[in-house]
Amino acid sequence: MKLPGFLARWRPELRAVWYLRHRALGLWLLRGRLARDGAPVRLHVGSGDRILSGWVNIDLKRYEGVDLAADVRHGLPFKNVSVVFAEHFLEHLEVLAAVELLLEAHRVLIPRGKLRLSTPNLDWVWRTHDPQATAPEGRSEAALVANRAFYGWGHRFLWNRTLLQETLEACGFTEIRWLPYGWSEDKELRDLERHETYADLPGCPHTLIVEAEKGDVQSEKLHRLKVKLCDDFVFHLPG
Repeated sequence: MKLPGFLARWRPELRAVWYLRHRALGLWLLRGRLARDGAPVRLHVGSGDRILSGWVNIDLKRYEGVDLAADVRHGLPFKNVSVVFAEHFLEHLEVLAAVELLLEAHRVLIPRGKLRLSTPNLDWVWRTHDPQATAPEGRSEAALVANRAFYGWGHRFLWNRTLLQETLEACGFTEIRWLPYGWSEDKELRDLERHETYADLPGCPHTLIVEAEKGDVQSEKLHRLKVKLCDDFVFHLPG
């Protein structure tokens, strides 16, 4: 939420109180509107300026058309949700925060509610950006382009199909389906993607697009997954 100019002269704690109260008011009004409608809602998480009509568009920044400006790492303040959609958003979260977002999506969904995600495919990055696969004179540039895929555009963690499937299953999602860009058996989930694409490789798409349904959280599998993520990755990060 953009603060009015006169707040620049206020002490930080007063500005924080103003922000929290007005954000809470906006959320209360949004909840009231949704409650009056009665039907399950559809959440578009990390919408940016790509607004979907008929959806609750959520983003950290208050772009025009965003219904709720919020940091979803602190949770999704909703219930009675039929669909959660996030396009090229998961890779912008630290890996454990991404797991928590999937769990939060699972929590707010109605029984057999649906999740649709798209995220860059790590396996595609390996196969298309391997410096050893290029001529010697091009290896320097290939190394830079590969690192850009990992660290550019605010990326924090890249997923491949195997790890994402394992994570979705642990977080309680079933009926996991890997789909082409823009396609779904569910008409309301077709043609949602807007992000730019690159050429796919045989059996290896540039972008992973997955749909899944709410099932039961697999507590033991989730525990093992978090231990693996911490032991093999998180604990090796600085700080």
